Amino acid sequence: MKLLLKQDEISPASKNQALLKAAENGREGIVKLLVEQDDVDINSKDGVGKTPLSWAAKKGRTEVVRLLLTESGININSKDGAGKTPLSWAAEEGHTE
Repeated sequence: MKLLLKQDEISPASKNQALLKAAENGREGIVKLLVEQDDVDINSKDGVGKTPLSWAAKKGRTEVVRLLLTESGININSKDGAGKTPLSWAAEEGHTE
């Protein structure tokens, strides 16, 4: 991952997509690497409007949620295409942590 991130040809959009997938799958170390990149948008949205925080909250990825909440500029009230926030996803899926 570190070698790939050093390549100039990797677009910010590709990095944002990687962040979304890493958050969804609970890959805390990869999320940490990606949010340290200057050109990664921590509030990027996928095709249905979910952010990395939304995915982590929905899937119960507690450590990733914790990590993202420490990031400056994180939008905790971002709504996806269904009008749901990260908090509403966590509640709906029964993730109490």
